[in-house]
Amino acid sequence: MPEDDLHKQLDYYRGRLDELSGQIVRADSIVSRAKRELRQRRSALALVSELQRAITPDLSRPQVFEKVIAAVLSGLKMDRAIVLERDSGGLDNITDDLLRPPAHLLVNSATPPDDRIAPLLGAIAAPYFIAVPVVEGEQTTALLIAGRLREAKPYFPPLDDGDVSTLQSIAGTLGAALHNSALYARVRRMADSFARFVPAEFLRLLGRESMVDVELGDQLAADMTVLFSDIRSFTTLSERMTPRENFDFLNQYLRHAAPVIQAHGGFIDKYIGDAIMALFPGEADDAIRAAVALHQAARDFSAELQANAEIAPRMPRGIHIGVGLHSGPLMLGTIGFAGRMESTVISDAVNLASRMEGLSKHYGAGVITTGQTTAKMNDPAALAWRIVDKVQVVGKSKGVEVVEVYEPDLPETRALKNATADAYARALAQYQQGDFTRAAAGFEQIGAANPADKAASLMAGRCIKYTMNPPENWRGITPLDQK
Repeated sequence: MPEDDLHKQLDYYRGRLDELSGQIVRADSIVSRAKRELRQRRSALALVSELQRAITPDLSRPQVFEKVIAAVLSGLKMDRAIVLERDSGGLDNITDDLLRPPAHLLVNSATPPDDRIAPLLGAIAAPYFIAVPVVEGEQTTALLIAGRLREAKPYFPPLDDGDVSTLQSIAGTLGAALHNSALYARVRRMADSFARFVPAEFLRLLGRESMVDVELGDQLAADMTVLFSDIRSFTTLSERMTPRENFDFLNQYLRHAAPVIQAHGGFIDKYIGDAIMALFPGEADDAIRAAVALHQAARDFSAELQANAEIAPRMPRGIHIGVGLHSGPLMLGTIGFAGRMESTVISDAVNLASRMEGLSKHYGAGVITTGQTTAKMNDPAALAWRIVDKVQVVGKSKGVEVVEVYEPDLPETRALKNATADAYARALAQYQQGDFTRAAAGFEQIGAANPADKAASLMAGRCIKYTMNPPENWRGITPLDQK
């Protein structure tokens, strides 16, 4: 082969070899870049997955930001990370085009000058950074910015499109988390609002998580103590006040009374004007102690009224209440129709508790309950109480033992009732046996010792009446013709 042809072939093969070497280098570069992108995507996927598990809907907005920033700093090896919110004014100097997804801003050592950099650079305080928009629902509400203080291979490689993609994924997770957090907060507010009208305790007793789960006809049979209380002579009081003052008066009173019921394990089932109906699922002692504490709440409220120079002249020196209780089985549930239903309690126990509250006026007592309730007390000696009568209320065939809890009385009155407790019990026994003359004498002696004992005076007058006109078929039970 001529020498010239040989040189030509050698040059050809050298060229081909150089070309193949270049292709190998480029292939290695492509493979290396692909491997790096794959590592970035795997890392991003793991980071976002971990972040999604960590962010629960019940977290507040600041708590969500805290978790995202921590993930960005550790997962992307950033030195700085912040969230600029639109509502806080942090985006006032940011151009609108940066806030429209999928817009982003990548600033590394190779980035040319850009007018948008300055305000973000001041916010992140790092020379190399990425800024991506955060979208909640359909609105851009923030920018997520992450940055590094230096770039130097191989330990601090320049930020690139892979980092942008990862941060965009995190921003997407952040936007969804904020949207879910807002929805969760709204649902919680709605649930709290419902709870103001339907007690949470009521729902728990029905085995329901929220009002959304309640269905018409849901019901539960249970043994509870029912409490009724109302303000003495409220009709007279209300006549002295304007309609607005009436509402303010009741709300101020309930601000004192309602926490007392909750503190003793009860919950308010309904308000009936100035009256309260409450249920106590626990011990009878809790309900009776709540009744006693309600009187202290009324005294505190009275002191508050007297300190109000504007309304005090129209108010009595003291606000007084009456409380009635009874324990027994009841049905708790929902009534109405599909378009309008409400929670309620249906039971003879409810009616009897209401009757006891009415009898508190009759006997001049602060708290009246039934023997059925005191029989359920775990510690009956802890409170001052006495049996004052046995009555047959309207619509009932059996007698009900009427018990006065005089624990909330003033100390001197309570001491006198303690001192005459045995005498009262003897006079009541004589009364129930039909010995009205001796019973009258006993009740009159108690009344002389304690003129404030209205129950003794009432019983003495009744005994005198029965002495002159004995009732037929006397069973020791006083029939009452009032509800």
